[in-house]
Amino acid sequence: MLLKQKSNARCISAIIGAIVLAFIVQVAALRSAEAESHVEAATAMIQEVGQDFLEVLGPDGQSDELQLEKLTGLLQDAINLDTTGRLILAQNWRRASDEQREAYLNLFKPYALDTLASKIRASSAEIPLESFTIIKGEPVGKNDVLVSTDLFWPGYPPYRLDWRLRGRDDGSLQAIDVVVEGVSMVVTQRAEFASVIERQGFDGLLSQMRNQVKRQL
Repeated sequence: MLLKQKSNARCISAIIGAIVLAFIVQVAALRSAEAESHVEAATAMIQEVGQDFLEVLGPDGQSDELQLEKLTGLLQDAINLDTTGRLILAQNWRRASDEQREAYLNLFKPYALDTLASKIRASSAEIPLESFTIIKGEPVGKNDVLVSTDLFWPGYPPYRLDWRLRGRDDGSLQAIDVVVEGVSMVVTQRAEFASVIERQGFDGLLSQMRNQVKRQL
C-alpha cells in the first residue's frame, strides 16, 4: 500500500512538472513572438522615417533654406521629446517644481530638435542623401527596440543613427533616444545638464537653454 502511494505521488509530481514546463515553454514562445512583432513594427516605423529623410535630403529634396525646418519637423514626429527630456534629467526631474518642469520641456523641444537636425544636415556637406538603410532591429531592455540605420552620402562613409524606440499608451512607437555616430543624445545631455545644475542650479540650466534657443531662432 505504501509503495503504491509513493508511486502515485511520483506520477502526480511528474504530471505537475510536465504541465509547469509546458506552461513555461508557451509563455516563452508568446514573449518571443511579441518581441519579434515589436521589432517588426519599430523597423517599419523607422523605414518610414527614412523615406521622409530622402524626400527632404535626397536629390529631389527641399531647397537648402527649407531643409532644416523640414528635418526638424520629421524628428519631432519621430521622437517622444517629453520622455526623452525626462530621461535626460533623471533624478533632477523629481527635484524640480512643476513650473520648472514645464519651462524645461518647452525649452528642451526646440533645443534638442535644432541640435539633432543640425548635426544630421551638416554631415551631408551640401551633397544629396543617396540612401537610408535599415541595418538591424533588436529588443533592448524590457520594452524597447533598437533600430540601427546607415545614411549614405556619395563619397562619405556611412553615417550611423541608432533609434531606441518605446511604445506609447495608444500603441504607437516613438524614439526616446537617438545615438548619432555612437554618441547617445540622452547620455550626453544628461551629463551636460547635470553639470550645469550642479554649478548653477535648475534655474541656471533654464537660463542657459533659453539663451541657446534664442540664438537658434
